[in-house]
Amino acid sequence: MKTTTRYSQLWKCLSAAVLLVASSALAARPAQAQVVDVKASSIVGSWKAVVNVANPPGLPSFPVVMTIHGDGTMVGMRLPFIPILAGGTVETTEHGAWRQVDDNQFVLTFMDLIQGAPGNTNLNGAFLATETITFHIVLGADGNTFTAQWSGTIVDPNGVPLLPPGNGTISAVRIQVES
Repeated sequence: MKTTTRYSQLWKCLSAAVLLVASSALAARPAQAQVVDVKASSIVGSWKAVVNVANPPGLPSFPVVMTIHGDGTMVGMRLPFIPILAGGTVETTEHGAWRQVDDNQFVLTFMDLIQGAPGNTNLNGAFLATETITFHIVLGADGNTFTAQWSGTIVDPNGVPLLPPGNGTISAVRIQVES
């Protein structure tokens, strides 16, 4: 029993030492800046946008914030609670990818997940759907604004559309550092 205890203690000490050396090596490495294509960098940054919905008709405009990264990825967020379906739904943060298609034009696609809000009598937290949205962005001449046409789908966990495809427009302003 004493031999087993010694091996156990030795193993714990050795494991701790390996983790300490590995973490020290990682911490000692200088941070590497992401290489950004200068031509594509004009869309890179954080944006505040207003989304206008044409289809389905009757939905109000709503705000969105998004950050477009130089590595071709993006994250975005809108108000997560959507007051539909007998108690509402909530949506996750949007995650996606983008690419430049012309000097001032970009295409961006993102996905988010939708679930029943707590207290929703039908869903009560259950996974409902995946939303996929694509923007066709035209960057303004000033580089600090863009407009876009968008289209999107919402499908259930089996890939079956829950609603007809939606579409509309977006207008965005670059978020600037305030003094």
